[in-house]
Amino acid sequence: MASTYRTCCLMAFLTCVLISSVAFSTLTVHAMGRKVVPLAACSNQSDSTPTHIAPGRVGKIKEYTVPDGGVWGITAGPDGNLWFTMTDAQSIGRITPQGVETIYHLADQNSFPGGITTGADGNLWYTESVNKIGRITPQGQVTEFTLPDSNSYSMAITRGPDGNVWFTEPGKIGYITPQGKITEFPLPNTDFRDGITTGADGKLWFTSSNENTIGRISLQGKVTEYPVPTAGSNLVGITTGPDGNLWFTEYSGNKIGRITTKGHITEFPTGTSEPPLFIEAGPDGKLWFTESVTCGGSGDSIARISLKGVVKVFPIPYSYPVGITSGPQSAMWFAGFGDFSGLIGKVATK
Repeated sequence: MASTYRTCCLMAFLTCVLISSVAFSTLTVHAMGRKVVPLAACSNQSDSTPTHIAPGRVGKIKEYTVPDGGVWGITAGPDGNLWFTMTDAQSIGRITPQGVETIYHLADQNSFPGGITTGADGNLWYTESVNKIGRITPQGQVTEFTLPDSNSYSMAITRGPDGNVWFTEPGKIGYITPQGKITEFPLPNTDFRDGITTGADGKLWFTSSNENTIGRISLQGKVTEYPVPTAGSNLVGITTGPDGNLWFTEYSGNKIGRITTKGHITEFPTGTSEPPLFIEAGPDGKLWFTESVTCGGSGDSIARISLKGVVKVFPIPYSYPVGITSGPQSAMWFAGFGDFSGLIGKVATK
């Protein structure tokens, strides 16, 4: 595909399906224990170490395997647990802070769930690689809502400031109410928009990969776009920082960007050889992001950046980390896509 990021991740967003409401999904419980698990599926076998390594308790990492693999998105749930999507296994997972997993297998085995967020209604909402938005209650009841365009698909997703859940599509930004009513706003082009978040200004901010812009959309659908200085930076994740600015990742530029709500952009090089993917604000007042490579790269890592642009990197065993979120135990929790098995990891921030 045109997006390097999506080509590397082999994410297929295809075709359409019908509206369906699913009762309680089939579930499986895994008690994973509390130890670091080895990831031998595809080790990059590299002895090189990224720069700015931070020793000590901060950055201590613990990982839990997910047997079916393909973990993509992750979010802190309303029940005190972490919820995640399993793209390959067509499932939604839940893991307690102690590492006990429950897996809900979706009835539609062509859904390929991706992004996930907690809605204002206390449920979990997620995107699908077909023309649906999914909702799962903390008890595991799944309902799916079909997008108006049968040829479209949902990508990134976030809780909006208006009590609705906002999401991206090729060429559109949409929102869905807690009752399932969908409204869409057209965008100037059909670019990939892998990230969306609510800004401190009460508007939604999103990345446009190939257009190389950061976009802003009001609740009424007015769109403004700001070009990023580094050409071809291939923008992916975006989040609101503790300073009220928006922070985003530049996959091809190997940079973390910051944009004020007035549109002023500053870029910070990561100082590492690996590209940044998704980014979230941490409980320590810093921004945390995943750095992920395919086999043969110099190493996966979880990294953080201060508001002044200082980057520290915490190497991890090969796991292909993707989504990341702030969660229980003052930790950042991340999703590892993996090869034959995925994982959920947590990183101490304090």
